Parts: sequence; structure tokens; C-alpha cells
Amino acid sequence: MVLNGVSDAVKAVDWLPGKEFQMLTISIDPSETPELAAGKKARYLDNLGKKGIENGWRFFVGTESQSKALADAVGFKYYYDAEKKMYAHPAVVTILTEEGKISRYLYGLEYKPQDLRLALLEASQGKIGNTIDRLILYCYHYDPSAKGYVAMAGRVMRLGGALTLIILAAIVGTLWGRERLRRSAARNV
Repeated sequence: MVLNGVSDAVKAVDWLPGKEFQMLTISIDPSETPELAAGKKARYLDNLGKKGIENGWRFFVGTESQSKALADAVGFKYYYDAEKKMYAHPAVVTILTEEGKISRYLYGLEYKPQDLRLALLEASQGKIGNTIDRLILYCYHYDPSAKGYVAMAGRVMRLGGALTLIILAAIVGTLWGRERLRRSAARNV
């Protein structure tokens, strides 16, 4: 279900896995095989319907000790429920920086495309996206209790104040320049 949610969010974002960001899915079930991972990869890439992203979303399987070591490194807790014969784990996506540092956890089974986009922008430290994306990220922060990015009123007001000052300066500058031209023209007559 987590992979379905991730796939839906990535589908709605205009950035491409393999170009602006990389995706890794790592199985915690040591009984899963490379063939099963390859089948899941093919299904999810087909669902995305984006060309040229084959190397942008990778699926890995490993031994129990390898999966456990990686899960522990990113704070992903899970256990095997023998009665239900399945693994119990939180519904979470871990966003990492290029250096492999944890940047953000996104919780739930569905991920808003805007939240995914802002999390990726934040993790990239502004290396992807455009100026408008960075301004939007400046105005928003991740709120775990809201399970998404929310507007920070203080930053929105600061940005609005700065924009107002720029517009006022442009208007005053234009009027001042016109007045100078009018006075210069009047002296030359």
C-alpha cells in the first residue's frame, strides 16, 4: 500500500525519477527474490507511465541482516508477526539527501504530490526545482502532526512585506524618474 501511495504521488509530480531524484525500494522480507523485485519494479514503472526512468526507481532484496542493518540506520522499525505470517511496520517513506542523511519522513499510505515535491526540494538543498519552488518551501514547513507541509504565517507575511516594499520602490522609482525627466525637459525648453 505504501508503494501504491508513493507511485501515485510521483505520477503527479512533474520531476522524473533518475533525473531530479532517485528512488529505492528495499525489501525487509528475506524470502523475497530478485525476480519478485524485478516484477514489482516493472509494474510500478508501468503505472508511472513516464519514459526514461528505468534507472530512477530501483528495487532491492537482501538477507535479513542486511535489511535489518539498513532499517536500523534510517530508524525504520518492523517485526515479523508469526501469527499473521507478515511483517508489521509503519507506513512511512524516508527522504534522504545526496549525502545519505535523513531529510524527512513522510507518513501515511497516501502522499500529497505537493508534500513529496517540497520534501525532495528540501532534501536537494535547492539543487532541483526553480525559484518559485524555493519561495514556496520558504513559506512552508513540515508538521508531523498534520502529516504534511503547512504554511508558516510569519514567513508568508515577511515574504509579502518584502514584495510590497519591492513594488513600492518600483512605483516610487518610476514616478521619481518621470519627474526628473519632466523637470529636465522643462529646463531645456
